[in-house]
Amino acid sequence: YGGKILWRESKLRLLRGRRYALVGQNGVGKTTLMSAINNGKLEGWPQHLVTAYVDSGSNVDPAHEAQNVMEHLLNDTKRTREECVAKLRELDFTDSMMEGTIGALSGGWQMKLRLIRAILIDPDIYLLDEPTNHLAEGAVKWLTNYLNNLDHQTVLCVSHDTAFLEEMCTDIIHYEQRNVWGPYRRLVHYKGRMSEFVKL
Repeated sequence: YGGKILWRESKLRLLRGRRYALVGQNGVGKTTLMSAINNGKLEGWPQHLVTAYVDSGSNVDPAHEAQNVMEHLLNDTKRTREECVAKLRELDFTDSMMEGTIGALSGGWQMKLRLIRAILIDPDIYLLDEPTNHLAEGAVKWLTNYLNNLDHQTVLCVSHDTAFLEEMCTDIIHYEQRNVWGPYRRLVHYKGRMSEFVKL
């Protein structure tokens, strides 16, 4: 990425029904990996899989923010208006929010909208980059419950919210550096929750 080698001779294996926390220092390429998966840019990646990428919301795009909330959902998810409205109502969106622009929503509401979009896409793999950013406690609980009840989809998540990861993840994928590998990192898989990984 940008002339820099992020991994060398590293394998990524994801299983259906598992929820992976992607763990590593800032700047190692966690967001870059998720973006590459979402864009089908990984070597050997199965192209038939549907992914839904929820970004952290740190990139402000005026064209995106100018879009109408409901039109954006209808166009991106190809779902009916009824399905979109029902999911928005589940997270307390008002009629005026649904009829307004994305930019008129606060950071927390924009994150809820990104999560609703991902759910309506009904992907094979959820790629979540800091999904609890700006979310109130109730919304974090809703998201945790939703993810924990998935049985045939896979979640790959980056988050600084360790309490959320502890509640949600079944596995850890760690960006690891060992002397025998030289200057490059590899992705190492650990089964179990965040607290078990921390003990290790």
